[in-house]
Amino acid sequence: MLDARVEPRIQGLQFHPVDVAGGYVLILRVPASFDGPHRHQHKDFHRFVMRNGTHTSDLTYNQLRSAFDRTATLVERARHFINERTENIVAGNTWKPMQAGPLCVAHLVPIAAMDGRTTIDIAALNRDYASFIFSGWGGASSALNLDGLVVYSPTRDDAQTAYVQVFRSGAFEAVRVGGSQYVENDEHRRVIPSTTVTAFYREAATVFLAKAKLLGYSGPAIFRCALLQIEGYEFGVGGNFSLFRKAFSDRPNLVLPDVWVEDAEAVTDIDAIVRPIMDICGAFNVDDALNTGVGSGCG
Repeated sequence: MLDARVEPRIQGLQFHPVDVAGGYVLILRVPASFDGPHRHQHKDFHRFVMRNGTHTSDLTYNQLRSAFDRTATLVERARHFINERTENIVAGNTWKPMQAGPLCVAHLVPIAAMDGRTTIDIAALNRDYASFIFSGWGGASSALNLDGLVVYSPTRDDAQTAYVQVFRSGAFEAVRVGGSQYVENDEHRRVIPSTTVTAFYREAATVFLAKAKLLGYSGPAIFRCALLQIEGYEFGVGGNFSLFRKAFSDRPNLVLPDVWVEDAEAVTDIDAIVRPIMDICGAFNVDDALNTGVGSGCG
């Protein structure tokens, strides 16, 4: 009935059978929905209804319009939040200054985090901050700030190489330096390694979705990746590319299209989320980088 007669489908439903004498009790937990309003079919009728205590009534025109506007407003808030954070990073307004060079940025924003009704327990997350350590950091420290919790890779100076910011609302941000410089055949080259960037985005999606689930965020979420401050850097390419076919971006900041996650709690295939982002960018050999950790890349 729930699958066939409710539109759109309700995400994150949980069924819990409980054995009792003479039979069983079935508990159905329905999370707050951000896909509404939901229409349900009863016989030959389709209804939009609301629940008030033990009473169920049909939505009025104004209530129905407000219900549609609410979801759209929350989605717009999520995108505005990511845009604002990205602009701050480009402007250098990060928790601490980042080292010079290209920056890989990933955001995950559950739509539920935008309703302003809940805040997460930052102190509890701080006690388990090690779960936010990304591969290659070699260690980490944490700090509390006005936005929430920061987990970062320690450096010898004040310039940071990587950090994760967990916002009190339940939104997530990860930033790391994504470029390298070296000399090849007497030529100074500035390169963005494809495997480094691809692995970072995949790990960010993995860590953030797992944490969102533990925090109880079900329903839709927006995941977005960006490569910032990449002017003058070439994309790392395979050996079949010559020096005359270097791959450069046509803009200083690459902000990739959003990925809409239907249910943050039910994601089982991280690659299904990350691979389309890389395919749209056209910057990496995604099958190699995601599945084997070895990527060539193009531009």
